[in-house]
Amino acid sequence: MRTIKIKLPFKSGTKIKDRNSKLNTWAKAMTKRGSVNILEEKHLDKMSYIVVENPKK
Repeated sequence: MRTIKIKLPFKSGTKIKDRNSKLNTWAKAMTKRGSVNILEEKHLDKMSYIVVENPKK
């Protein structure tokens, strides 16, 4: 398994739904899988991040 932390900058008014969408898009692209396990998720004022784990086949 592989663990990846993805951090992205956002404007302070960006909705969490939009942030999740962008972070999940990057996570799926980086792991080359349709699904990932989210281990940690944090939304700050101008930045959000997730830590994902690439599931075993």
